[in-house]
Amino acid sequence: MASITMVLKKGLKGIGPRKDSVEGTGAIKDLISKAFSTRNILHFQHWRTQSYAQHNAVGDLYDDIISTIDNIVECYQGKFGLITGLSTLGVAEPTDIVSHVKAEAQWICDNSCAIANDDDTIENLIQDLLAKYYKTIYKLENLK
Repeated sequence: MASITMVLKKGLKGIGPRKDSVEGTGAIKDLISKAFSTRNILHFQHWRTQSYAQHNAVGDLYDDIISTIDNIVECYQGKFGLITGLSTLGVAEPTDIVSHVKAEAQWICDNSCAIANDDDTIENLIQDLLAKYYKTIYKLENLK
């Protein structure tokens, strides 16, 4: 049986010490705040749109965001401890939902390593969330 030291030398990341709670990196807290704000914005757009395709596209994403973020946060906390000091953003509704979703996807893409705190498993979950944003962008831009 290989020792943990031998496994780590082969390039696998160790689990490391878990604390009871962590203040959390700013990035994971920012992701949570942004996701909850975007979820609300999408729900408002879902009610307001006159396009059936847009109604369904934003509805799918606002449903997916919460379950996906829940999975990311629970895994993050399993690795690093409880995240404290969370808050939500007070964000004005955007005039262009496609631009908003694109901007949020770009932010997630640009910050995914920091959000995951350099953990590959959590990074994969974040990539799943990003895929849901990209799928929604496709639907919003191409399905009328």
